[in-house]
Amino acid sequence: MSSQKAFTIILIFLVVGSVGAILLIENWVEFLSASDKDPTLTGRTEFWPQLIEAINKKPLLGYGYHNFWQPWRGIDNPAANIETPNGFKPPHAHNGFIEIGLDLGYVGLLLFTISFLRSLALGSILLTKSRPLESSLPIIFLSFLVLQNVTESRLFSINFTWFYYIMFSVKLNHQDNEFNP
Repeated sequence: MSSQKAFTIILIFLVVGSVGAILLIENWVEFLSASDKDPTLTGRTEFWPQLIEAINKKPLLGYGYHNFWQPWRGIDNPAANIETPNGFKPPHAHNGFIEIGLDLGYVGLLLFTISFLRSLALGSILLTKSRPLESSLPIIFLSFLVLQNVTESRLFSINFTWFYYIMFSVKLNHQDNEFNP
């Protein structure tokens, strides 16, 4: 695939994706109601504002890695007052990005965002400079990572999602060094 063709495809994808995202965000409740889905994502969005308030209490470095959700501490648990209106006490944020904010504060969230955007940019460059179909795999995975972590907390858990993110980030950085010695 030529660089110009790949760039055109990426540009079309970004424009269509951005327009789609804006329409979805503006019509979120109507879209979910029409498809018989819960606009609160089964109650997740009801406690996210409480979690953002908790991040704002320790904005720089957060509570530490997996230190926010500690039910065994009773009233000393930082998450003791987090619950939905129907009384559900979540065991985690159900949002990977909020979870990073709780664990590492805005500094950690910013560093992750920079790392993610760099990987996304390098993946786009790889797609424009390489012919093989597998050069699209990093972009597909990074898109999956964002979609998965809007409703689940999988970013900093020790699992295959995190492993593949690190693997793609390192490989893309290595690939960038090959293209730009």
